[in-house]
Amino acid sequence: MIDALSIARSGMQAAQVRLRNSAHNVANVATPDFKNHRTLQETQDGGGSRATTLIDPEPREVSLANEFVERSLASFQYKASVRVLATELDLKGSLLDAFA
Repeated sequence: MIDALSIARSGMQAAQVRLRNSAHNVANVATPDFKNHRTLQETQDGGGSRATTLIDPEPREVSLANEFVERSLASFQYKASVRVLATELDLKGSLLDAFA
């Protein structure tokens, strides 16, 4: 059985990790020897996703264009997850109304 609430929640949490890492990179763009933070996002058994932060072993230049794309993707992912959550709650409410 698909647990849409858990899938939506994990998607929102993964989006927050992506956004946090991107914000961290942009905030430190001028920091000497800064080590870039990247996000590794993986699917979980049973649905949903998990995001973890990876820190580059060597300092490298931060691409503001790439960070803009990353923030946009995180925003879309978060909004899509909220939509899944809202749809699941609407469906459960409709089901309860049908049996009431």
